[in-house]
Amino acid sequence: AQKLIGPVTVGRDPFFNDPRMFYDVILRRRNWANAAFCCGAASIHRREAVMQAALRSYVWTIEEEIDRHTRDIRDPVMRETLQDAMRPHVA
Repeated sequence: AQKLIGPVTVGRDPFFNDPRMFYDVILRRRNWANAAFCCGAASIHRREAVMQAALRSYVWTIEEEIDRHTRDIRDPVMRETLQDAMRPHVA
């Protein structure tokens, strides 16, 4: 194998575990559907789908925090007003 690919080293990362190598070089290559292959994961991800899932999770977290701080307010108008006022500051 060393005659074909060069010296084989064990326990050493040839890319020095550099995330730029993965994100800027490997993951940049996309197919016709703008999907990229993940190395070692045997899966394909669309960037838009991953971003949408991350943003959805973030919004749910924000909504849960707002609900946690306003659930004891009995007046529905006051609760909704406070929730609307909190959204820009929690995010």
